[in-house]
Amino acid sequence: MNSVFRLTAMLLFATGIVVPTVLGVLWPEYNWTENYLSELGANGAPHGIWMTYGGFLPVSIFWTLSIALLYLRAPKSGSLLAGACLLLGTSISYFGAVFFRCDLGCPIEGSESQLMHNLLGVIGYLTAPPALILIGLHFNKTSQKLLSVLSFLTAALCVVGFLGMASPENAAFKGLFQRMADFSLFGWVFAVAFLLRQRATV
Repeated sequence: MNSVFRLTAMLLFATGIVVPTVLGVLWPEYNWTENYLSELGANGAPHGIWMTYGGFLPVSIFWTLSIALLYLRAPKSGSLLAGACLLLGTSISYFGAVFFRCDLGCPIEGSESQLMHNLLGVIGYLTAPPALILIGLHFNKTSQKLLSVLSFLTAALCVVGFLGMASPENAAFKGLFQRMADFSLFGWVFAVAFLLRQRATV
């Protein structure tokens, strides 16, 4: 199961970070510090289909599998179960992006698809921080201090990233703030897959 978890985490890293980075480079007008990740998959975007089915869809699948494998591998506790369930909010957000693609520019208001995209996207950003805190507490209790610190740090990055991307004053850096939130989650899963001890001291 260790090798499956690590492979899944690597595939998540590839589809969640490498794919949007490459597609952003292939779109000359795209600015990774200013534009949302969702704009790569927007209706009318030059590589929108590639981002939707080569990025958002596999991310939702690999994220869900990673969280399931995390729960199966780790020593069990109520906080771990609650945290794992909350982290599925990110699965909802990415899966929703497949069916509800945003309009060009990903405005706050727009088509029905855009409104649903915004609604489902917020779910992941609201559920991830408390989930990571719960899992961080679990890791601390099971004497996996490094993973505990990484979980708390990732929760903080998610909060800062979400608040930064949602603030009108940071419009020129909303893409950067979103990457801070999303990419830190994928990096956290990658770290957990390689550092998690199945048998830990409780």
